[in-house]
Amino acid sequence: MKLITTLFLMSLTMLLAKERLPSLIEVPKIIILSNDVQTYDIKYLTNQKKNEPFLFLANAKNKKLPLNLKRAYIRLSKKLNILSDFYIGVAKIAIILPHKRIGHYSLSTSKVIISYLIAKRQAFKLKTFLIDDESIETFQDTLDTIRDEGYEHIIAPLTPNGLENLSQLDTDQFTIFIPTLRDELRRNKFIFGGVNYTEQIQNIMRISGEKIGLFYDNGELGRRLSDIVVQEAENFQKEIILNESVRTRTSNLENIMKNNEELVNSNIFLNTPVVKSSMIMSQLTMYDNNISTILSTQLNYNPILLSLTQYNDRKSMIIANAITENNEYLNDLSRLLGADTVYDWINYSTLLGIDILFSDIYGTDRDFNVDIVNNNINYDTDFYVPEKGRFEKVLIE
Repeated sequence: MKLITTLFLMSLTMLLAKERLPSLIEVPKIIILSNDVQTYDIKYLTNQKKNEPFLFLANAKNKKLPLNLKRAYIRLSKKLNILSDFYIGVAKIAIILPHKRIGHYSLSTSKVIISYLIAKRQAFKLKTFLIDDESIETFQDTLDTIRDEGYEHIIAPLTPNGLENLSQLDTDQFTIFIPTLRDELRRNKFIFGGVNYTEQIQNIMRISGEKIGLFYDNGELGRRLSDIVVQEAENFQKEIILNESVRTRTSNLENIMKNNEELVNSNIFLNTPVVKSSMIMSQLTMYDNNISTILSTQLNYNPILLSLTQYNDRKSMIIANAITENNEYLNDLSRLLGADTVYDWINYSTLLGIDILFSDIYGTDRDFNVDIVNNNINYDTDFYVPEKGRFEKVLIE
C-alpha cells in the first residue's frame, strides 16, 4: 500500500510540474523618438547638443556623425541610461608586465583594469605582454609587437630602471600610463600615477613638532624617503634627533629606545613597511618613551596595521594618504576579482590610469576627478588616524 501511494504521489507531482523556460520578453529599454517632420543637418545638431539634448539624441542617431559627435551621443546616452545607437569600436589596451620585477602587482593591476572595463559595458580587447626583464632590447621587441597588433594605449607598472630604458625608445604613437612612478622630466606621451612622497612629507612637516626621530627601511624606497625627510627637516628648521635604519631581521630596539631621553616629546617618523612599523610602535609603548606623535606617509595606510598593533600603540599616529577619490561600485568590483583599490595605492593608481585611457579612447567624461599636472597625477593629501577599527579622516590646521 505504501509503495502504491508513493508511486501515485510521484505521478501526480510529475503531472502538475510545469516546464520553466526563460521569458522571451525583452527587458525594458529607454528610447527617444522624434515626432518632428523637420530634418536637421549635422551643423545644427552640433550646436544643439547642449541646448536641446533630447532633440540631438532623437535626430542624430540616423546621421553619419563625425567621431566627436558620436562621442557626445554616447556620453549623453550614458547620463540618461539610454542604449546607444552608436558603436565607436573596441577599446584596445595593452599591459606590459615585468612580472619578475613587480611581484604580485603583475596580477593585481590586471584585475583592476579588467574590473574597470567590465564596469564600463563597452567592448574591449585587453592583452598582457609579460616580459622577463626591463632591458632596452626587450622593450623594443615588445613595442614592435604591440604596434603591429594595433594597440596605442598601454599601462606599464615599471621600476625606475625600466622607465629609463623605455624612455630611450620611440613611443610617440603610444599613450603610456605608469602607475608605479612619478616623474619630473615631462616625457612626451607618458602619464605617471606615482605618489608624490615629497609633497606628503612636506605636509607632514607642517604639522610636526620640532624634534624628529626617524626610522626607515633599508630598501631603495626607505632610503629615498629618509633622504627626503632629512632634507625637508632642514627646510622646515626641524631637528633630527635620530636617524635609524631598521633591517629586515631586527626585532629588538632596546639599545635605541630604553632610557632614551631624547625621544621624550619627539615626533617619530616611520618610513617603514607596516610590519616593521607595528614592531617599532609596540616597543615605543613598551619602553614608555612618551613621544608626541607618530607620523607616516602612504606606506602605512594599510588595514593590516589595525590588527598588528594595539590601539594604545597607535593612538598618537597620523598618516598622510593620497587615496582620496572613491567609487564604491568599482572598488567592490575590483574586490570581487581579488584586487584592493581602497588601501593599495598602486592598484588605486592603476584604476585612475585606466580611467584616463578609457576617456582618451572614447572621448567620455572620466569617473575620477583628478588633475594631471606636468604628466603626473596631482594627488590631494588627507590626514588619517588609525582608530580602534578603521582609519578616520581628520582636519589638521
